[in-house]
Amino acid sequence: MKVVSSAPPSTTQPPSFRTIVRGLLPSILLSGIFPFIIYQLLKSYTSVSDIEALALSAVPAIIYGMVSIVRQGQLDLIAGFTLVGIAVTMIAAFVGGDPRLFLIRESFLTVALGIASLVSLLLKRPL
Repeated sequence: MKVVSSAPPSTTQPPSFRTIVRGLLPSILLSGIFPFIIYQLLKSYTSVSDIEALALSAVPAIIYGMVSIVRQGQLDLIAGFTLVGIAVTMIAAFVGGDPRLFLIRESFLTVALGIASLVSLLLKRPL
């Protein structure tokens, strides 16, 4: 006797490694590699301060975050945290004058996102 499955065959396949890398590449370039290159070039070939170099190197990440918000039509949680984190650290660094604030910005972002995620576990729909 032949057994016939009533479920249609699955046509969804997990994304390939190449597809995953292709999707992450813009984020890696604009949020990681370009800021590093910009900072190194500014420090090597100009006389800008550390604060100015770090602020200018954050421009690609700011633009990428804003473009992703516009494309999606809604505020992405991580893009929102990143933009707010960059804005707060820029203001704090220019007021306080300590360039180390830029360097620890990502740590603050990680802590804030972790706390928000933990608190959201108490809600009906966690982050």
